[in-house]
Amino acid sequence: GSDLRERNARSDVKRCRIGGALPMRPPCGLATAMNERVPEPEVWIARLREIRHACVNGAPDIEADLVREAAHLLQSGPFFGIPTQLVDPAELAAMLACDAAESAVLSLLGPDTVFMLSRGEATHGLATVIVGAGGEESTVEASTLALALLAAYLDGLIMLIERAQAAMGKRSPRTETGGN
Repeated sequence: GSDLRERNARSDVKRCRIGGALPMRPPCGLATAMNERVPEPEVWIARLREIRHACVNGAPDIEADLVREAAHLLQSGPFFGIPTQLVDPAELAAMLACDAAESAVLSLLGPDTVFMLSRGEATHGLATVIVGAGGEESTVEASTLALALLAAYLDGLIMLIERAQAAMGKRSPRTETGGN
C-alpha cells in the first residue's frame, strides 16, 4: 500500500530531478518536523505570516522549501474548516522535484478559492486571490508565480481567520473561551 506509493514517489522524484543537491530547508527557523502539531492559533498564524513574508521577499531557489513548509503547516493547523486541500506529501514532493511548484501550490487551494495569475518580466509573478465566499481580495507580487500565488493565498487565509476571530470575540478554537 503506502510503502509502495512512497517508493514510487521517491523513484519519480529521482527521475524528475536533473542533477543538483536536494533542496535545503527554508530560512528563518521555519522548518518543522513532519509529525509536529502547531498547538496555539497565535503561533500558527505567526508562522503563516513568516512564510508569506519569505514568499514575497524570497528568491526562486527557496520556492520548493516554502511550498513544502506551507503545505505542512496548513495541514497541521489548529483550526477546523480552513479552506485548503489535503495533499499527499509524496505527491507534493514529486511535483516540486519536477519543478512544478505552481501545480503544487494550486493543489493546496481550497475549492472556493478564486485566483488570477499574471507573469511579469523574467519570472516575476503577480497573484490575486480571494479565499472562500465573501473573502477579501489579496494581491501579491513575488519572484515567481508559485511564490506570488502562495503568498496571496496565505494572506487571504490570514484575513479570513482574523475576521472569524473578530466575529467570535477572539475565542480560542480549543477552549471556546473569550480572550484578549
